[in-house]
Amino acid sequence: MSVDSPAQHRFVLAWRSLLVLALFACAPSFAFALGVLPDSENAALIKLYAQTNGDQWVDHTDWPSLFGPPVTTTNGCSWFGVTCDVTSGPAHVVKLHFV
Repeated sequence: MSVDSPAQHRFVLAWRSLLVLALFACAPSFAFALGVLPDSENAALIKLYAQTNGDQWVDHTDWPSLFGPPVTTTNGCSWFGVTCDVTSGPAHVVKLHFV
């Protein structure tokens, strides 16, 4: 698109700014599409892990270590044994399977 005048330039910049704002406003729905759990469900998974001595599980792939560095991902859907429904709206845990 060719911008020939200062007025056209301001118009193009205004539209670009609106587009960026619209993308930031939609960011939470993008997170849901990626399978990110609400904080309350992540907290419940971490509590389950802590109270059942999760660091001693045979397979605790991707779960946060209780004695290691802080959690680097809040996406409990990627942790071993956690199945999430991400088909519509926010992600939710629908199944735990550790065997």
